[in-house]
Parts: sequence; structure tokens; C-alpha cells
Amino acid sequence: MELFSKDKDLIHRITNLVLIVWLVGSMFAISTNIITTLVKEPTLTFEEYRAQNCKNYFFDKETELTEEEKDERCLQEYSMSEIWAKDREYQNSRSIYVSFANFAIVGTALFLLNKKK
Repeated sequence: MELFSKDKDLIHRITNLVLIVWLVGSMFAISTNIITTLVKEPTLTFEEYRAQNCKNYFFDKETELTEEEKDERCLQEYSMSEIWAKDREYQNSRSIYVSFANFAIVGTALFLLNKKK
């Protein structure tokens, strides 16, 4: 397959260049998404989460909260962070499929455009 031969007109060569750059970009996106999906973020236990995120945390000085109320708020935040982590996993998996589809579409277009007749 000759992508930039002298026989091809200028618009054809420019199209090939754009498709090749797009193909390389989609390969980079695939590898980034695979690494993001395989290397999981560390999950914290509630005690670790409370130690990192619940000290002095959005409690007003004017509003005195009991320790029980602080723990309840911290537990709610912890539950939300677990939900967000699951959503991130889903979005990362979805990104891999989208990246592969992008790669396949651009690769097929590049092949069909330059196929010998």
C-alpha cells in the first residue's frame, strides 16, 4: 500500500496523512484507556477514608455537630465515593470500546481508500 506515491493527487495524500495521524492518536487513546482500566485506584476502608478526608472537613465552627453526626456525614461521603469509583470503572471500560471502534473505523477507511483497484 503506497500512501504517499507520486501517482496520487494532493488531496489524497493529505487525506492519508490526516488518517494516519488520527490512527496514531487512537492507538494512544487505546493504550491510555487500557492502562487506566488495569491499574486500579486504591480503595480505602472507611477508617482510612475518615482519617484522610473527614478531619476538620466542611463542618462550620458555628454549627456544633456531635461525633455521631460527624461520623454519619463522613459515612455518607464514603458511600458516595464508592459509587463514584464504580462509575469511573464503567466509564473507563466504555472508553476502551469507543477507542477500539475509532481505531477500527479509521483503519478500515485508510485501507479502503488506498486499496489497489
